[in-house]
Amino acid sequence: MLVKDYIENCLKFAKETKKWESLNPYSYYLTNGFSWNETCDGNGGGLDVSWAFNMSNNEIKKLAPQKFVDLIKEEIQTAIDNDLSGDEIGELVNTLLK
Repeated sequence: MLVKDYIENCLKFAKETKKWESLNPYSYYLTNGFSWNETCDGNGGGLDVSWAFNMSNNEIKKLAPQKFVDLIKEEIQTAIDNDLSGDEIGELVNTLLK
């Protein structure tokens, strides 16, 4: 996923949830780069977009690039903490950034 794809999906999430009063605290709101999805367990993978809820387009455009980097870093750190091999971490990075 490219940064621009992440930003576009954060904007789409904010637009499509604009009339919602709140997010379900037991759901995950993730993007795979093509669209965003709400799941109960996050098993489909993807990067979090929930932080963009009720934010303006300008705020999202300003904050999303750094959020993208932070989320990628968290995914890599989790892989390291779980003792994934170098090859597995490489596959993870390729999956996240394709």
